[in-house]
Amino acid sequence: MSDPNSSLKQAWLNLPPTANEPTIARKLVIPEILNRLEYSDQNNEITEQYQTGKGSQAVDIAARKNLDGSIFSHDLTNASIIVELKRRELDLSTESND
Repeated sequence: MSDPNSSLKQAWLNLPPTANEPTIARKLVIPEILNRLEYSDQNNEITEQYQTGKGSQAVDIAARKNLDGSIFSHDLTNASIIVELKRRELDLSTESND
């Protein structure tokens, strides 16, 4: 039996060292994590650059199941999951403003 985490690990290893947030979102988080949690990009349950309500601030990814005819990517309300990504090379242990 194959390791269910092997595709997640492989997706991580396949990211280039300079991978930025959109690349990480499209090649790792959406297909390998959100899809495993049964959120579907094809069903409009995932959106990128989700506005948080604080001016122009946005998180990288948000997801919510479509309920009672409410399509998440159309109404963009009440996200169940929000994800803020950082580029792969960013060292979060330093006091960087990036």
